[in-house]
Amino acid sequence: MVIKPNDSTSSNAKTAAEAQMGRMFGNSVSYSVTVPSWKDASGALWDVNTLASLLAPGVMVYNKTMMIIKEVSFSRTKNTESATLTLVLPGSFSGEIPEVLPWEE
Repeated sequence: MVIKPNDSTSSNAKTAAEAQMGRMFGNSVSYSVTVPSWKDASGALWDVNTLASLLAPGVMVYNKTMMIIKEVSFSRTKNTESATLTLVLPGSFSGEIPEVLPWEE
């Protein structure tokens, strides 16, 4: 992919390219997980830009990995509350690719 950051000077073109790479990486690897509560283990509501741990060998996440919560949606029925979390790899939006990826055994 070639990008031309029109609003960047040559001194920050590298930063613009890394930001674009991070957005592409963050959007290419994401997981949607439904949890049976609106709250995390510490009792706080699930929230974007916080961390959640994921271990899911069925979707090739073989290593317990801290993921960034990109989106949260809350659902309620008469008897249950649940939250659906969209998780992305740490460093996804900063352009920093983790040294060990969750699908590496």
